[in-house]
Amino acid sequence: MLAATLVFAAVIVFLILFDWNWFRGPVGRLASAQLNREVVIQGDLRVHPWSFSPKVEAYGVRVAQPDWAPKTGDQAGRPMAKVDRIAVQIKILPLLKGEVILPLLAVDRPDVRLLREASGRANWVFGNPNAPKKPLKLPAIQHFIINDGQLRYEDKQRDIFFNGMVSSNEQATGDGRGKFVLEGKGQLNRSPFTAMVTGGPLLNISPRKPYPFDATVDAGPTHVTAKGDITKPFDLGRFETQVSVSGPDLNRLYALTGLTLPNTPPYKISGHLSRKDERFDFQKLVGRIGDSDVSGDLFVLMGKERPYLEADLQSKRLDFDDLGSLVGAAPATGRGETASAGQKVEAGQRDATQRLLPDATLQVDRVKAMDAKVKYRALAVNAPNLPLKKVRLDLTLD
Repeated sequence: MLAATLVFAAVIVFLILFDWNWFRGPVGRLASAQLNREVVIQGDLRVHPWSFSPKVEAYGVRVAQPDWAPKTGDQAGRPMAKVDRIAVQIKILPLLKGEVILPLLAVDRPDVRLLREASGRANWVFGNPNAPKKPLKLPAIQHFIINDGQLRYEDKQRDIFFNGMVSSNEQATGDGRGKFVLEGKGQLNRSPFTAMVTGGPLLNISPRKPYPFDATVDAGPTHVTAKGDITKPFDLGRFETQVSVSGPDLNRLYALTGLTLPNTPPYKISGHLSRKDERFDFQKLVGRIGDSDVSGDLFVLMGKERPYLEADLQSKRLDFDDLGSLVGAAPATGRGETASAGQKVEAGQRDATQRLLPDATLQVDRVKAMDAKVKYRALAVNAPNLPLKKVRLDLTLD
């Protein structure tokens, strides 16, 4: 008994006096091998093992950019991510059953730089870039703290640049304490835009209770608002939200959605958007495109080589000149017609040249980048110069 007591006491003394910094190198090399990216812990590594929820703190963590990242310009020499301090607690007993529960994840002054090339190669894809892309899923985190975070996003494929701040407002008081905020500005479609995402408090989060969020994007005349829930917190592959979108042309939503949508007159649409892994459903869609009403349902499948869109839409009354935008023509701009400022200029140029068909540029690369099956029905048609009463349109893009 005395020998066992002495051994136990010796182990305790060893753990108290042990310099955990000795593990900085091995931990960094293990993380580097997992991420296929250099990971370095430049500061202290501290371990607090005396608990059923032991805590680990790492200071000065750096994650390097991939080898193909730009060697010149603003991104040159900057890591993909750097964090002043990251602290993680994990519950031991659930871990023995294969369940990962983190009572605490705290990140101080993270600075993250995300980059996607025009080819589609992205620095947030680790391992095999050709592997199927899956939505981000994090373990259950009961208390998530983000202090003074910075996020920079540059997407050369969709021509997006964003620079924002991320925080969980731990210093706030009252109902505002712990609320998630992502706020910033940048360029979208080569025009200035602002974005804000807010979420509920990141305190006492239950994996069985939906996490509420709100989002707004304002890019010139294009506006997007969303209000909903992440069905299972930290599983971004599942959410339910009510969305409203308005703007001068649906085609300009490509940068936000990655979908090749048709040219249209000004629109305003709302509906229920849900995600289940790689499937997005936009149901009970209602609104107006130009001077035509529209309603119906659609879904999009992502995660494959090309996105696939399937839609079933209808109009009670179609203003026939709104269909001209499908082939690049500007909509009619006479009294009572709906058109954006740019489309009015195009219509004036069209009238001046008196072309029968529009002189429009077809974005072939975008058309080839997705598949689609669309069914559209118009129950009545406003076409004064044509003997049309109804329209039936079936479109397949493969």
